[in-house]
Amino acid sequence: MDTKTANNLATAKTEIKGVTDALDGRLDTAESDIDSLEGRMTAAEGNISTNAGAISENAEGIAANTAAIAQEVTDRGNAITALETAYKAADKTLTDSINGVDGKADQNASDIEAIVAQLTWGSF
Repeated sequence: MDTKTANNLATAKTEIKGVTDALDGRLDTAESDIDSLEGRMTAAEGNISTNAGAISENAEGIAANTAAIAQEVTDRGNAITALETAYKAADKTLTDSINGVDGKADQNASDIEAIVAQLTWGSF
């Protein structure tokens, strides 16, 4: 092999080595990036699992609270109905008592008027 060919081969070999080294560097960087992404993916999957558990727990809590609120609304509605019934009964009792007193007052007024009339007519 002549010198020129040997020099060309040496130059080509050096260029190929440079390209190969550059590719190796890029592959190393890509592998490192992939490893980093795998770590981040694993962390994200763990977070997803944790969040799914929290969502499930919250859904159960929401269901329990919804049932408790519905029961509270029913209980308060029943209490309001009972209170309204008691108020109506008390109002009727009070109205009946007032009417009874009014009736007695009217009767007493009539009796007094009759007595006054008798006394007035009886005096003359």
